[in-house]
Amino acid sequence: MRKKNRVMLLLAAFCLIGAGVLWGAAGDGWTTKVHMEQGGDQQTIESGGIVEFKDGGILNMDVVTVGVVNSDTDLTVLSTHSGKVITNYGATASETFTLPTAVAGMVIDVVHSDTDNLKVVKSGSDTILGTTNNSLVVTSGTLGGSLRLISPRALQWVITGREGTWTDTTVLP
Repeated sequence: MRKKNRVMLLLAAFCLIGAGVLWGAAGDGWTTKVHMEQGGDQQTIESGGIVEFKDGGILNMDVVTVGVVNSDTDLTVLSTHSGKVITNYGATASETFTLPTAVAGMVIDVVHSDTDNLKVVKSGSDTILGTTNNSLVVTSGTLGGSLRLISPRALQWVITGREGTWTDTTVLP
């Protein structure tokens, strides 16, 4: 890394540290922590945010928060659940999660977080690629199993992630 860039990184680090200490002292409850090793080309900002290097590109660091929907009964998954994690936490019996009608760009993550069986089924004339019966079941022995379904186009779901033992079936065991 060129000397000019290292000096700029060091100045940016001091500015961020100073701003964090001053802001934190005002009682708002956060402090920015910046770490940079001597001679290193890496800077760590614990509170997240964006660091921009004009001569060396852009490095974006974002904090990601994912919404979680817990359902202890059968659930008709809504299009507004796209991008959220849906679990069967708290279930007292086998459950069925019915996917919404697939629309391009939707992402549904399902996590099996209870000891009861969980079935994920398609809606209407949609298809779930990679299945024969357009439904998948995870049994009670696969606690922590998960599915990621993405819709690349209308009326179609594709399984892009699968953890645990999911069985292609038409009946809930």
